[in-house]
Amino acid sequence: MFELKKFLIAIFIALSNVNALGVLDNNNYISIEPGGSEIYSILIWDKENTRIRVETVEKPDFFYVIIKQNDFYLNSSSENYVFVENDYLPTTRLDILIRADEKAAPGNYLLKFKLTSESESKGLSVFQERIFSAKVSVSGSNEIITRPTQTEKNDSIKLDENVAKVLIILIAVIIAAIVVLK
Repeated sequence: MFELKKFLIAIFIALSNVNALGVLDNNNYISIEPGGSEIYSILIWDKENTRIRVETVEKPDFFYVIIKQNDFYLNSSSENYVFVENDYLPTTRLDILIRADEKAAPGNYLLKFKLTSESESKGLSVFQERIFSAKVSVSGSNEIITRPTQTEKNDSIKLDENVAKVLIILIAVIIAAIVVLK
C-alpha cells in the first residue's frame, strides 16, 4: 500500500509539472564558414530551480560542439524572465559553440540537442526532456533554409504539450482502474 501511495504522489507531481520546462531560441538558424564557428544561444526556464543536463543528440562528424554548461542548476536570480501560465519565470541563457571543420561540405545541416531536467520532491525524482534543434548552413550552399514562423513554432509547442497531457491523463486513468479492480 505504501508503494501505491508513493506512486500516486509521483503521478500528481508529474501532472503539476507538465509544462514546467521550457526552451526558447531567438534564432534557430546560423551560418558558418568552413573552419569557422558561431554561438547558438537559447533561454531555458523551469518552475523550480532544477538540475539541467544538456547533450548533443545528433550532428554530422565535421561539426564540433562545445556546450558551455552541460550540467547545472537553473539560476533563480536571473534578470531575464519569461511569462508562462500567468507567472513570470526566471530564465538561464545557454550558449553552444558550433564549429565547422575546414573540410565541411557546403550545405544545410540539422544539429539536435537534448535538455533534461531533474527535480526531487518528497523523495521522488521527476524528469523532463526537451529536444531542440539548430539549423546550420555551411557557406557555399545554394539552398535556402526557411525558418518556421512564430505561428508554426507555437502550433508545434501546443501539440507537444497536448500530447504530454493526454498521455499523463491516460496513465492516471489506467492506474486508477488497476487500483479499483484490485
